[in-house]
Amino acid sequence: MTFDTSVDTVRILDIHPRSVPTPGSSIRDQVVSGLMKPAGHKTLPNILLYDERGLHLYDELTSDAAEYYLFAAEKEILQSKAAEIVKAMQPGMHDGALVDGVIVELGAGALRKTSLILGALARLVPCPSPIPPISYYALDLEKRELERTLRGLGLSEVGTELQGKIATAGLWGTYDDGLQFITEGRLRDEDVGVGVSGDGIEGTEAIGVEPGGRRPLPRVATTADSLQLT
Repeated sequence: MTFDTSVDTVRILDIHPRSVPTPGSSIRDQVVSGLMKPAGHKTLPNILLYDERGLHLYDELTSDAAEYYLFAAEKEILQSKAAEIVKAMQPGMHDGALVDGVIVELGAGALRKTSLILGALARLVPCPSPIPPISYYALDLEKRELERTLRGLGLSEVGTELQGKIATAGLWGTYDDGLQFITEGRLRDEDVGVGVSGDGIEGTEAIGVEPGGRRPLPRVATTADSLQLT
């Protein structure tokens, strides 16, 4: 694990594996393999769509297109129900204090809906402390997007609410890298309190983890998934 400190107030952890990739696992190998398939069955790995430009286009389409009603509907739900949601997902209380917890978002995107959850969760913390009791890790493929979105979150009104209550950091890597990072216990010494996976908050599954135990993380798109060419 390496720490990136090139951007003030934004901490990025490079979680790409350091080991030599297995044959056929590289993006180049996946592209070549997919294009060598018979006509009508050729594929390209989905990861090609999620560079910095692709992420911007996706954000524009999902947040601005009237036909894509899900974003507005989910945002409305989170605005009205965020307090109830975070009460269900919070790690819990012990002797009147909030137990340390971790939130991991495997595919953070623009953090527009996530910020509603984080703001509501911060309001459950009685007062700021030098070491925030909750940590939020946003995972994404593009380092610059992580830097941009986390910096924007920190400078926003919600960011002010998070100070001393929720620490934020980025995980730079793929979904698979994130799963490996968590299951190997490299995230932090404590058990993961709550995991959030999926495409931002949309399509989210919350995973509660009991002290001393873990539950399987849900399966979503990975670097091995592909789109078919016709």
